[in-house]
Amino acid sequence: MFDLANIEEAKSNPAFGPEGWLTFYLCGNPERLKAMALSLEPLGATNLDSSETGFIYAKVPVSLEEPEIVARVKQVRELADAQDVGIDIIDLDSASDVFESTFYTLWQVP
Repeated sequence: MFDLANIEEAKSNPAFGPEGWLTFYLCGNPERLKAMALSLEPLGATNLDSSETGFIYAKVPVSLEEPEIVARVKQVRELADAQDVGIDIIDLDSASDVFESTFYTLWQVP
């Protein structure tokens, strides 16, 4: 289940503005991950390299509004299902730079 309370936490955190980044921890066959990366590009996604390791940590920009976050997650999950790519974790990050970002976990594999 999605931890929607963390969206409210992010909204009240000064590290966040009105927007953030959904980080999808994607795993699977490197060729399928490459295809997944191509599917994510039109969404403004970044950090789409490293598919040869079997993992991509794709970051997709999003406003901090719950309906948009839920819709974007649904969209990426559908793309992942179509490519037979797994999603292990979904974080909400304050920045696209991993080292400068504050994050909240919204969902992870149970």
